Amino acid sequence: MSKKIYLEEEHIQSRFFPNSQEESFLIISDIHYHPRIDETLYKMIIPYVAKTKPDYIIMPGDIFETDEFLEHKESLSFFDTFIHHLAELSKVIIIPGNHDIIDYNTKVFMNKNYSSESHSIKYLTSLNRIPGIYFLNNEQLDINNITFLGLNPRNETYLKKEDSRTNAMFIEDFYKGNYHLRENGYTIILCHNPLPLLDPEIKEAIPEFSSSDLAIAGHFHNGYMPRWITSHLKKNSNIGIFTVPWIPPIPGTECRGLHPFGREGYLYISKAFRKVGIMKKEVFANDMEKLYIRNPKQKVLKK
Repeated sequence: MSKKIYLEEEHIQSRFFPNSQEESFLIISDIHYHPRIDETLYKMIIPYVAKTKPDYIIMPGDIFETDEFLEHKESLSFFDTFIHHLAELSKVIIIPGNHDIIDYNTKVFMNKNYSSESHSIKYLTSLNRIPGIYFLNNEQLDINNITFLGLNPRNETYLKKEDSRTNAMFIEDFYKGNYHLRENGYTIILCHNPLPLLDPEIKEAIPEFSSSDLAIAGHFHNGYMPRWITSHLKKNSNIGIFTVPWIPPIPGTECRGLHPFGREGYLYISKAFRKVGIMKKEVFANDMEKLYIRNPKQKVLKK
């Protein structure tokens, strides 16, 4: 197993950023916690976060591989301790991903029945009891002149089998949040799946997207997507491999990193923290990203 954390940094200048001080956002996406995984992988995160000292830690979904760990007292205790340590280091903002909204006792991985009351969602909601932890389940968080919108669309929107029908579901689920954007704030959308954020039909129906400043997503491990998604991103690159545990590789096109979004803003697609080799099932990369945001008209104050 790789004992190294790989970090990519992006510096974003936004004339809409309201704070005089540059702020940093450490993205830890798709950690896919599970009892069968070597917990050394997660123990690596804490000292690294302590070293990098971000203002915010963003965890945009797929916190768990399955909800199986909730039945294991030792694993539950380990994750509780892990998340407490993160909260001691920085504000932690979490949203669910597709792995977090399914009750796996159904034995159907791609169950189309959306459940905001899945076992994982109930547990993640309970983390709000910890100072510094903010789990957003179709909810808004206003903090330090920044508005975070934490989206949680139903599982079927990840499948995209029928665009108009699943788009309607995504739009309906978005407005469950009853969001209220502040006129002079800086809006960050957190959505596990980046694809709906780029869909023209959805963008037309949700004006909040065009008035937002940054969106952060994960889901596509290592930033690779099947070719049919390329048309949404208008970006071609080398062929890569999409690898997640127990799922066969899918040829794709690299699309991780920054893409235009919102009012002169960006969509950032994370490479994801946890990636696993197909043959040996060993971690070959532990990726994080750190975004620095500042207003170029503001004088940067030293921390």
